[in-house]
Amino acid sequence: MNTRQIPPRLSILLVALALSACGSGDPASLIASAKSYLAKNDPTAATLQLKTALKEAPTNAEARLLLAKALLESGDPVGAETEVRRAIEYKYPGDAPFAVLGRALLLQREFPKMIAELSDKSLAEPQDQADLRTSLAFAYTATGKNAEAHAAIDAALGAVPKYPRALVAQAQLAVAENNLPLAFELVDAALTQVPDDPQALMLKADVELAQNHSAQAVKTLERLVELRPDAVSARYVLITMLLRTGQVEIAAAQLDSLKKLAPNDPRTLYSEAMVAYSRGNMQAALAAAQKVLAVAPDHLPSLLLSGLANYQMGTYSAAEEALRAVLARVPNDTGALRTLVATYIRTGRTAAALELLEPALIRTPNDTALLHSAGEVYLASNNPAKAAEMYERATALDKTNVSDRVRLAQVRLASGDTARAFKDLESLADANPTLSAADLALISAHLRRHELEQALAAADALQKKQPTNPLGPNIKGVVYASVRDFKNARASFEQALKLDPKYVAAETNLAQLDFAELNLDGARKRFEKLLAADPRNEQALLSYAGILATAKAPAADVRAAIDKAIAANPASVRPRLYLIAFLTQQRDVKAALVAAQSAEAAFPNNPEVLEILGAAQQSAGESNQALETFSRVAKVLPQNPAPLIRLAGVQVNLKDYDGAIASLQKAIALQPDLTSAWLGLASIYTTTERTDDGLRAARKLQKDLPKRAVGFALEGQMLTSRKKPAEAAVAFREGLAREPIPLLSILAYAALQNAGKPDQAAALAQRWQKEHPKDTQLHTFQGQQGLLAKDYRTAAEHYRAVLEIDPDNVTILNNYAWSLNELGDPKALEYAQRATSLGPYTSTAIDTQGWILVQRGDTKQGIDMLRRAVNLAPQDPDIRLHLAKALLKAGDKAAAKSELETLVAQTDASPVRTEAQQMLKAL
Repeated sequence: MNTRQIPPRLSILLVALALSACGSGDPASLIASAKSYLAKNDPTAATLQLKTALKEAPTNAEARLLLAKALLESGDPVGAETEVRRAIEYKYPGDAPFAVLGRALLLQREFPKMIAELSDKSLAEPQDQADLRTSLAFAYTATGKNAEAHAAIDAALGAVPKYPRALVAQAQLAVAENNLPLAFELVDAALTQVPDDPQALMLKADVELAQNHSAQAVKTLERLVELRPDAVSARYVLITMLLRTGQVEIAAAQLDSLKKLAPNDPRTLYSEAMVAYSRGNMQAALAAAQKVLAVAPDHLPSLLLSGLANYQMGTYSAAEEALRAVLARVPNDTGALRTLVATYIRTGRTAAALELLEPALIRTPNDTALLHSAGEVYLASNNPAKAAEMYERATALDKTNVSDRVRLAQVRLASGDTARAFKDLESLADANPTLSAADLALISAHLRRHELEQALAAADALQKKQPTNPLGPNIKGVVYASVRDFKNARASFEQALKLDPKYVAAETNLAQLDFAELNLDGARKRFEKLLAADPRNEQALLSYAGILATAKAPAADVRAAIDKAIAANPASVRPRLYLIAFLTQQRDVKAALVAAQSAEAAFPNNPEVLEILGAAQQSAGESNQALETFSRVAKVLPQNPAPLIRLAGVQVNLKDYDGAIASLQKAIALQPDLTSAWLGLASIYTTTERTDDGLRAARKLQKDLPKRAVGFALEGQMLTSRKKPAEAAVAFREGLAREPIPLLSILAYAALQNAGKPDQAAALAQRWQKEHPKDTQLHTFQGQQGLLAKDYRTAAEHYRAVLEIDPDNVTILNNYAWSLNELGDPKALEYAQRATSLGPYTSTAIDTQGWILVQRGDTKQGIDMLRRAVNLAPQDPDIRLHLAKALLKAGDKAAAKSELETLVAQTDASPVRTEAQQMLKAL
């Protein structure tokens, strides 16, 4: 019969009658019908049949498994997992359900759960075995376990040679390993067998984009949309691809089609937000992103996009809130991190920016985008040498064509729309595309070579390019400040403020000038003026509180300023964190705990708040509560090792050493190069006298992670605790051969020294420093050794080497000045002055300069500086002893006696206390 001759209403009626006839209560016929629908790629009809069958036969394992497959095809992996587990529960014959379970967990991105539950399964049917091993390969790749991924793919292809899905997994792994040609070859091989496979087509488009073949990538996705015009996911991916390649209007046309297809789908709303963002309509982008977050509060791409939009609109507090929430969940995301860094720069918080960037650059030292951001931060914080280093590294990497590897970071490796969208959005995360990294790099390079005129000319050029951007005059001020021309620096910063009166970066730089000139009152007034114009300015309120604290204002005044910031921005978590930190510094443990509990009540699922609450509970002696809190953080951030480190610390306090070891092992599984984790393990095994267990754990780590240093580092620590330094040195060097971790170089060097092999230690140090000329840690360690041994010549030699790499390191400048003074070098005072200039409130630096002045006969100025140092660090016995000696030299015995009595009263038994007691007896 020709169905086109049947009236439409009658045709619909016949379909309904057919379906109802099939659902007449015969489960076998319903299951057979469902199988035919699945064969025709109609999972919706199959689902209807199977649910009807299960009403009659709820324990039918075959129906449950088929329903799981239909739900997978419909895009419901959660429902599929439920049904496949029921199929297993109802004793489905054979092990086929485990392959379906693998797919369901994979689509939910439950990688650790999937690996733990299914990695040991071996399925009887070759097709099922190939399918499960391929799912595991995808999971291993997503978690960075490439060796395991290779093994899983080999097993899949061993079960079913040329299995298309395994070829796709192999292609994805090739992308992860930066082998684009192989990835392209493999995905094409898969498409030869299954030319319409959606996953293969999507991966092919990603590889084409990574190879700079954007037009081909778009064509591949257009083919996918043509094959599946009603597939929301395919059209959504095409939109993101078009946006990534700058085809905004074509993407907008596809968005119109998507709106007709699924107007309320979160992917549609998110696409709308991305199109609006790409068009520069930040308000519309933010509104669309908020619609997604209203129904899916944890949708990270929308959270990131809201942070980007708020940044572009200048609402920095809201931008920071969103971006910090993103990074709490995915701490390694470059797009979010760079925008948060830009936010910190814009609000004058370069220290906070560096706190973000430094660990990120340790994880990915060759990321040119991060290096450019670091260069900008160092330049903004008046450290041109470090800025130049960052830009030079980025330029060198660009010359070696690392841009391909940077693009590879944008290739979407994980399955699932959320992860895909999150990676796609990274291309939109350029916080300020008008900035010229080349200009900033040029400025910092001139500053590093002390070429003031050229640096100023480059700053002028940047200012001419962007005459309304306060960055230009602000950078110019940094140039002047770097050569201590405070007058012109101040004029430049004030010019930046004329362009943007709320430009906190310039205001902060002016405050730093006030600090350098010891004008705390001027800095305070500067922020009071800013707050008079904008009383809700969170950053200004917190900076004002910081100035009050530095000026040793009453704690109540500092707290009042922080409380104002909290009241002005109740939706912002940062002022609350600032308050807890301040109360902790004041050693007011109870008040810090109350503030942390209040923050947790306001932000119950915020990981940062939970972490600081756990720390406050730990400080207050509430270890059991801290244990519960850090356990919550670990669940909220399952891919972040930091909460596990904290959790292990609490478990150690509770003497739950096995629990602590388990937590640290989980942290190592997430980040094998995390030195704090294996140091923690070593400490537990050593303090509990379980070095045999430690060695067994080390050998297991060596077997599980043969290319990582962690197992050998732990072995070395165990051997060190057994007083076997020669064997420990061998283990540490084995670790170094796998990963060049600076701490391992120090441990290996120390082990060789303790083994009585100074020549080998010196050779190791020389080789390390030659191969890693920018590393300062081993030089610093050798300098400290020299100081402790009073070998000031050796100490000075190593500190000088550090300063060639990091010339503005206040601690090293201070130690170098001390060493030079002990050697009688007249340049000691020059370096001490430089240290106090860079760290005007660093007590040790002020103490060193004051003591040098006293020794060189300028007793009055020296005593003034030593008094300042004592005021900043009243509990430091060395500084107070220096002041007492200076007062004695000046003939003021009464004041010297008072200082010595205070020192003896507040200090436990120590050489310093003994010397003070002897001096008192002599008075």
